[in-house]
Amino acid sequence: MRFYPQAVFLLLFESLTDSLPHGRTRPVTKGDGVVNSLIIIACALSLFSAVDEPREDNSSLSTMTLPADNASTASIGHPYTGKLRDGVRLPPSGPYHVAQRSTHYRNWLFGTGYLVRGIMLAAKSVAEVAPAGEPLVVGNLSRKSGGNIKLSVSHNSGRDVDFAFYTADLSGRSVPSEYHHFGNDGLSLDAPSKYKLDIPRNWQLIKSFIYSSEVEVQWIIVSPGIEKLLLQHAAKQGESKELIARAERMIMLPD
Repeated sequence: MRFYPQAVFLLLFESLTDSLPHGRTRPVTKGDGVVNSLIIIACALSLFSAVDEPREDNSSLSTMTLPADNASTASIGHPYTGKLRDGVRLPPSGPYHVAQRSTHYRNWLFGTGYLVRGIMLAAKSVAEVAPAGEPLVVGNLSRKSGGNIKLSVSHNSGRDVDFAFYTADLSGRSVPSEYHHFGNDGLSLDAPSKYKLDIPRNWQLIKSFIYSSEVEVQWIIVSPGIEKLLLQHAAKQGESKELIARAERMIMLPD
């Protein structure tokens, strides 16, 4: 399975003490090559695939009410080999986030309560800083009981999640995320005359997770070119050297 870091990024949470898939445990160096593809962990490739799980009634789950932990919830093992017991469900839509269509349809919306609340609170934080923007597009979490999902080496144990990058037009106005490829200059490789990365909002999302009281982020999987743009923005905004160093340690790209 290839990793696709230029359309979304993946966050890995909590006590992931063993190696990542393919043995990668270190951040990439600045000289590592950029994968010029569609999406990390290939979640967008399944947008129109056949559905093998029923979709639940989600009508009562579209508010900002933060879900509580299930007493029996447990994340067992690792994101790429583990299981999830009685996972907590992310509402498929809310004031500040929306699940991508295939994730919603397949109901791959389950994680630990910490992860689910962390996603919702981070999305809210971005909206508070940039209130006129589009919602955060959330990709795959896990099945309620964890285990393998299609086209992914991860998402087994309810401790990782994919996000589409926040996107803007060239004037900086927030636009819906459509899983564009992005180059090292931040422009869409699909429509460079129209769209670019919304660097301020993507940085705010990362910052919100770093400071989250709900989750402890271990890895943020982003291509080196986009990492550079995010960290340059953080420096220009006067973010502390400590915060930038923490972000740089977390951002990596597996083999």
